[in-house]
Amino acid sequence: MRSVTATLVLAALLASLANAGPVPVPTELDKRAWFSNPIEDVTLHNAVGRAIPQGTSGLCTVDGNVVARISHYDAITAGAFRLLAAGISLAIKTQEQRNHFNYVSPFFYADGNENAVVNFQVSGNGVSTQRIAGVKAANHGITTSPFRLTNVPCNAGSLPLSVSPGNSKTFEGASVQVVGERGFSVISDVDDTIRITEVLNKGKAVENTLINPFRPTLNFVEFYQRLSRSLTTQNGGAPVFHYVSGSPHMLHRPLQEFIKRVGYPTGQFFLNVFGIVDFDFWKGTQAHKLRVIPDLVKRFNKRSWVLIGDSGEQDPETYGIAAREALANGVDIKCIYIRMVSGTDAAKEAEQNKPERFAKAFEGIPKEKWVVFYDPKDVFNADIPNGKCQ
Repeated sequence: MRSVTATLVLAALLASLANAGPVPVPTELDKRAWFSNPIEDVTLHNAVGRAIPQGTSGLCTVDGNVVARISHYDAITAGAFRLLAAGISLAIKTQEQRNHFNYVSPFFYADGNENAVVNFQVSGNGVSTQRIAGVKAANHGITTSPFRLTNVPCNAGSLPLSVSPGNSKTFEGASVQVVGERGFSVISDVDDTIRITEVLNKGKAVENTLINPFRPTLNFVEFYQRLSRSLTTQNGGAPVFHYVSGSPHMLHRPLQEFIKRVGYPTGQFFLNVFGIVDFDFWKGTQAHKLRVIPDLVKRFNKRSWVLIGDSGEQDPETYGIAAREALANGVDIKCIYIRMVSGTDAAKEAEQNKPERFAKAFEGIPKEKWVVFYDPKDVFNADIPNGKCQ
């Protein structure tokens, strides 16, 4: 998805060169009420908290990190994307597409408010509450802070999370998922895994991000719902879903709302922080995932893991590297699933889906632990808890 974001930026620049005179501004893009406030918008991330038992009391200490992005109107960025809006308006054919574009595009031309100061609050199910005051935003308006609660029921499930920027209103709607020492965790890619993006065709990828409403990949909603049920254990509770993607961080809220709308399990998104001069972003999606995934696995190294991705980019190679390291350290990697992409570019797909590619990517990993498929129906009845991946 890194190259798709670069395509968005390039398209904006080309549009500006192609339009020497003033470009009419679509009035819909100016109707976002949050552009009128000093701190205009807050995207509060779902978080994960590690539960550490306090003896045999049934109570736990829960620790983790909370994250929010504070953004505000930026005239320069807005101008570039308004030019882009004028350039791609010919591709918008339906009111549904226009509504989607008018919803998604402001997240790209709203800039991070790096001067923001916020207050987080994590509520421990009425037992204990922690308020973290005066957290300053960093690059791109992203604010993060550690938290630690005591005397939380170990089976709490999730804890309400809120944030208040300065003296403005409180933003809610996110939670901290309480994760025990044991149980199942799922690492999932986003583009062409749970969402139709068509990354192998950059033009279609931009269209499926900015113009077409987000659509789930065939049968993946049912696949994930089945996983949510089959991986729920008596001691570990429901599985935890971590959505790790190279998509730019501006898509965080649209993606959160997408998984809620279509029925994917709630989870945490780990997206790539995008900026023209952010060198970590330009290292690529694989580098981003290899920063995030090993950290998650190390933090919850007694849990059992399922990794799910697709063949469109580097998921097989990325998961192969992460899984070999985890297995060498005694972590239980149960299954790795790769969706073979199809329907976008037959020649590229034939190359991406070669059996020898997968054999090389998963070299050293037991064959019974990794499965490739076109349709997840092939593994609907897999008995993952007992190590049967198909």
